[in-house]
Amino acid sequence: MKRICTILLTLALVALVSSCGGNTGGSETGNPIDTSLRTFMGDLPQNQTSAIKGTNLSCAADAIAAVDSVGTAVSSDVLADCSFEMRLPTGRAYSVILFNGGINTVSFAFVNGTGRLPSPVMYVSAGDLPIDVGNVTIAGGSATVAREPSEQNDRDSDSVADYDDPDDDNDGIIDEEEQNCDLDDFIDDDDEASPCTGAAAAGTPQVLEVRPVNNEGIDEGTESVALDEPVEVRFSCAVDPASVNASTFRVASDQGEIACTYETSDSGEQITCKHESREFAPVARYTATIDGIRCIGSDLLPTVSWSWMTSDGQ
Repeated sequence: MKRICTILLTLALVALVSSCGGNTGGSETGNPIDTSLRTFMGDLPQNQTSAIKGTNLSCAADAIAAVDSVGTAVSSDVLADCSFEMRLPTGRAYSVILFNGGINTVSFAFVNGTGRLPSPVMYVSAGDLPIDVGNVTIAGGSATVAREPSEQNDRDSDSVADYDDPDDDNDGIIDEEEQNCDLDDFIDDDDEASPCTGAAAAGTPQVLEVRPVNNEGIDEGTESVALDEPVEVRFSCAVDPASVNASTFRVASDQGEIACTYETSDSGEQITCKHESREFAPVARYTATIDGIRCIGSDLLPTVSWSWMTSDGQ
């Protein structure tokens, strides 16, 4: 989720356009639909308390923004009935964020396929029908949807929805093995700002996904990781549980380290740090480091670090 500080400027620009009688991305009656754009729509909860302390709203947010991998944003006001609708350029991946009063409150979490961690990033493929996520649920610092965008996308046009397609972009690499070297959850194929120059060598053990995602350098006012959110890592191999400990999987801020309770998935490819005994500090930058974890078979995983900013806890 890179350079999201551009959102606030974009929101101001969209508000200006709206005040002049326009609706960005819309099509006038009688004009053909622009197939390079696709509608993204849904319904937010009603009668929610805003993340702005003491403010009560009829809807969970007053604006929504979708941000691509280089920080370009499309935004829209939430309507009085708490529905939202925006037109997004296709062929791109987006993170989606809710706002109240111009302040980020909640990020969406999507499920892009079986065996994948929840992701703040969705892809928008070309399509005649809108991506309608239905009712949005907000809990635990994240917004989840009734219908996943990946169930409504078919980016390689093979008549198999991306959620069920093991290689949804038909690049010859299984989706669960796609590289995401900067750990921001924009897969490198969809990440114009990725520093990677090529795919990892076949068979090389690596970290594939993390949550919270990397947002190093992001303006702290635009990102909100819940204080109780677990830290999850998905690897390209089954991990040796004996190699996972407080020295090889560390989570810390300048206020000290977080004591993790480590859990391993049935496949052995996912490790979760739970920290019920100590929540993250509010408005603090945390860094997780993987250093010394081994795959079963003794292959050492590369050292990896990533960082995120927590919410204010309100």
